[in-house]
Amino acid sequence: MSELRAAQMSAHFHRWMMAEQRVPLWLPSRWAEFAPMPVGAVPRIVSDEAHSALRRRAVVGTLGSLASSNAGVKHRMERYLGHHSWPPEAARPKCECCAAYVASKVPGDAEPSARSEWIWPAVHNCTDIKFDYDTRVTKVTETVTFKFAPEQADATSERVASLLRAGSPENWARTSSYLSDERDPFYLESTPGNYVQGSFNELEAEEAKALWKRPEGGQLKEVVNWNWNVGSAATAEIILTISNYSAGILGKPDTGFDSVHGAREDNPFVLRYDFVLFRCQFYTVGAVRYRDILDVDGGSYEATYYGKKGKDGGRGGKGEHLTITASKSLHFPPPAGQSDEIVTVLNLLNPALVSLLMHELVYEGPMALLNATPGELSALQAALGAA
Repeated sequence: MSELRAAQMSAHFHRWMMAEQRVPLWLPSRWAEFAPMPVGAVPRIVSDEAHSALRRRAVVGTLGSLASSNAGVKHRMERYLGHHSWPPEAARPKCECCAAYVASKVPGDAEPSARSEWIWPAVHNCTDIKFDYDTRVTKVTETVTFKFAPEQADATSERVASLLRAGSPENWARTSSYLSDERDPFYLESTPGNYVQGSFNELEAEEAKALWKRPEGGQLKEVVNWNWNVGSAATAEIILTISNYSAGILGKPDTGFDSVHGAREDNPFVLRYDFVLFRCQFYTVGAVRYRDILDVDGGSYEATYYGKKGKDGGRGGKGEHLTITASKSLHFPPPAGQSDEIVTVLNLLNPALVSLLMHELVYEGPMALLNATPGELSALQAALGAA
C-alpha cells in the first residue's frame, strides 16, 4: 500500500533528521509533494491490518531507534501499537530498533511473547548515513551480525541458504514482493542481462552471473518505486553493472548456494558483489520523467556465513554466525540547462531513500527470513526456485 511505503519513508527521514542537526526542517511549499509525513501520523498507518505485518513491524523498528530520545514517539507507539512496556533490560537486544521490532504488537500479528525465541542481531550497526554537504553525495552503510545457538544449526543453515539466495541481485524483486505480501513492493523488477548497442537484453541468471564474476561485470535492470508521502509516488528504472560476483565457500567462489550447508567456522560461505551505475533509463520526479538524472549509484554487498565448528572443534572461534554488510552511494547532478533546485531537494532526501533500501536488504529481509514460519519459508523458497 502506498500509505505504508510513505510511512517507511517518513520513519527513515525523521530518524536521520533527528540525528543530523544540519538537515533543514522544512521544504519550500512548491516542493511540498516531496515532504515526508509527520512522524505522529505514522503509527495510525502501521496499525492498519490491511498492510503487510512484516512491513509494519519494520516501521515500528525504525521508529524504535527514536523512542529512547523522543518521548512523544514512544507514547504514540504505545498508544497505537499496544506496547505496554519495552522488554526488560536484561532480556532485550541492545539496539533500540531491534528491541522495538521484537517487542512490537501489530494487529493481526503474534503476541510479542510468542517471539521470545526469535533470532535477532547480536550486533546491529544501525544505518550509518554520511552526507557530504559540499558534493551532496549520500553514502549509507549498514552491518548486522546474527549468532546462532548450536542446537539451531541444522534448521538455521536452511534459512541462511534462503536468505543468501534472496540477497543475490537477480532475486531483489522476488524478496521485496515477499516482504510486502505482493502489495506494492519497492523492487518491481531485478532482471539480469547485458546492454549492447543501445538496448538491454535479458539473460538467464546463471548466464548473467558468468558476466558478473568478471571485473568488468555485466548488467542488471532494476525498477524501483516508493512514496515520498501518501500522495506522491516515484519510480525509477536503472541499469546497474554487477561485478566481482562470487557465491560459494571461501576460496571456491563457484560452488554456489547449495554449498551453504557445508560452511564451517574455518571455511565460511561468502556472497559478495559490487554494483555501479551503468545508466538511468528514467526517474520520475512528480509528474516529470527525467533521463540520465543520476551520476552516482553504486556500492557493494557482502554476506559471510560461518557454519558449524571446524575439524579442530572450533576452539577459540566465535560459533555459528552470519555477518552482512552493504553500502550504497547516490547523487543527482543538475539537469543540463535547468535549475538545480529540484536535485538539491532530491539530494537532501537521498539519506532517507537509501537507508530505507539498505535497511530492507541488510536488516528487514534477513530478520523476516530467519524468523519465518515453515509455510512462509516454503513460499519464499518456491519464489526463489530453491524449493
